[in-house]
Amino acid sequence: MFGSDWQHSPRHTIIFNTIDTCEFVIDLTDREEPPDGLPTHLMARIEKPRRNNQLLCSAAFQKLAHRKLPSLVPKVWGAGTTRTGDGLQLHYLLSQHYQDAVPAEKYWDEFNPVVKKAFMKDIIDAMSELQKINFGDLDMEDWVILSENGLQTQEMEEIPAVGNSQVGWFSDMASFLTKRLSPGNARYELATSNDGSILLDGDFKKDNSIRHQVEFTPDNLALLTYSSAFCHNDLEPRNILMRPRQVDFGPGYELVAITNFDFAGFFPFAYETAIKDTLLGLQNRCASWYELYKDMTHRFLWVHENPTGNESSQEKLIRAIVLTDAARKNAQGFHVGNRVQEKWLDREKFVRGLNGQDGFVRPENVDKVFKPEDDARLEEEAMEELGYI
Repeated sequence: MFGSDWQHSPRHTIIFNTIDTCEFVIDLTDREEPPDGLPTHLMARIEKPRRNNQLLCSAAFQKLAHRKLPSLVPKVWGAGTTRTGDGLQLHYLLSQHYQDAVPAEKYWDEFNPVVKKAFMKDIIDAMSELQKINFGDLDMEDWVILSENGLQTQEMEEIPAVGNSQVGWFSDMASFLTKRLSPGNARYELATSNDGSILLDGDFKKDNSIRHQVEFTPDNLALLTYSSAFCHNDLEPRNILMRPRQVDFGPGYELVAITNFDFAGFFPFAYETAIKDTLLGLQNRCASWYELYKDMTHRFLWVHENPTGNESSQEKLIRAIVLTDAARKNAQGFHVGNRVQEKWLDREKFVRGLNGQDGFVRPENVDKVFKPEDDARLEEEAMEELGYI
């Protein structure tokens, strides 16, 4: 993105560099004193502006999370807009860099079950703190962070109640669902009744064997809006930093930081857990992480209601997100990623559970760990099956 000269600078270490984004570590140790009290190393990210100012919104949510969890969320030292010498506008984010820390995905498969569960518990404890961030509890500094970092749009004058920079910002759950569940080319219907209820109806699976309906009543919509809170939406081992530590019973860890708030937003937790289902086998391919995550996050699916035999509001939201995702993928036909996902889930022995909250489940005796080269073979097989090679 910024040319090869950057990679030869002794004060920068390039992490990755594409046509749109560059991430690198800034080394200030050659300065007698870093400017403005900055640390000796900073993680810098620069990118071309995206819709809804996504990098600035990521910075805003990282700031909110850092206020709640200063020991686990990197401090944001700067975020804003700049220009290159030839006038190209760029967004930038400067945040704390942790030396000698690595993504947890590097060691996760080496951990024994006890260490994995302890690691996940640490993450769940952090999530519990982040879930306390909601619009009802924001203080003045929180509002300043949100209002100064791109959350307001021309279509919406007030700070929104639901959404993020990826899916858009919405004043209530009804408008969010109307946009998020819109069928496009998929074969199902979405309708709104006179009383404000939203009805999802159609054949969502490939065989069209069962017709599904999900109805969100006004009470469901109000409860979902009320339960909207801070969700990271991408808590995977690649976005968690750790330092390896050897313990008496094998490889251990020191939890360092939770990173990458690009997908963070205000949602009911049901949305985050549903996204986990839709991405399993796509960019998220750590089966044991998924299983522990689903098992230990059930308590976040709280609702202020007594279903009395009916589905809870959060269960309905999970079903709606998962069903519409399946229908859209069916409509895409020759999509390599979707075919790889199907093959990956089959290889890992995952099937849908009895309800939305269960997500995908598999037999307890499945414990084989596959390597990146195994996934590469799946991708090659998918391309052959679809006629691309």
